[in-house]
Amino acid sequence: MPKIPAGSSPAAKGPGRAAPAAGGGRVAVAKADKPIKGKASVKALTTFTTQLSTLQDAGLPIVRSLKILEGQMERGPFKSTLLEVTEDVESGSPLSDALAKHPQSFDGLYTNMVKAGEAGGVLDVILSRLAGFMEKADRLRKKVKGAMIYPAVVLFVTVSILLMIMIFVVPKFEEVFKQIPGLGELPQITQALQAISKFLVERWYVVFGVIALLVILFNVYKRSPGGRRVLDRVKLRLPIVGRLTRKIVVARFSRTLGTLIASGVPILEALTICKNTAGNVVLEEALEKVHASVREGESIAEP
Repeated sequence: MPKIPAGSSPAAKGPGRAAPAAGGGRVAVAKADKPIKGKASVKALTTFTTQLSTLQDAGLPIVRSLKILEGQMERGPFKSTLLEVTEDVESGSPLSDALAKHPQSFDGLYTNMVKAGEAGGVLDVILSRLAGFMEKADRLRKKVKGAMIYPAVVLFVTVSILLMIMIFVVPKFEEVFKQIPGLGELPQITQALQAISKFLVERWYVVFGVIALLVILFNVYKRSPGGRRVLDRVKLRLPIVGRLTRKIVVARFSRTLGTLIASGVPILEALTICKNTAGNVVLEEALEKVHASVREGESIAEP
């Protein structure tokens, strides 16, 4: 039996060095391939939808289109999600079912519109409408945020100035009052103001603790069904914010329902999707009544 030359022996090549290198390579690959969980941004999702619509309009197969878009993306949560969607579609699942497995990125409106496009053979048209819908919704969201910046800044500055007066200015006045001979007893409002200022200076940690507790309790109450219903009703009845909120809610509902109906989604399913994406309990309850009315053969207008 021929002997293996010493120079070509695996042991001579340094097993101590080769093993860690191979192991390190496997670890590096595993780390690189590890999926990143998270929600896709609105901009990334809109860009993906527009590009997928263009590729479908050009006649490319859906799997090929998904692989092209996935390969162009940088490593991140949406790339990991799209990779899993591509694998599901490649294994034979419909695109809508593959998207429905990732509700953090693709909501019910998105998946149901894709399902309607698959059923009607007009996926490219549906994706184009969906991209336009998302762009309009994003512009509306930015306008609302822009409109709320000014009152938020004014409120923040007002509260900051009030705290500075109570903490730094009022105690100085108290020292001045003490130095005035024969001043007598101060008015009750002035005494109450001094007491509040003294409490803020000496017990500031209690104030912050109470504020933090109130914020936690408010968030817990807001997540409960009863609390969410009460807060949504209050939002609609506020003097200025209420009118703006009503317009936003109705605009979102009308735009969503119009897009779904134009895409061929049945009316009952479209109303269900609108109810789940309304963002306001009052409108959700109203749409539930509309859904029940239509299901029983009645009209949409009356309920």
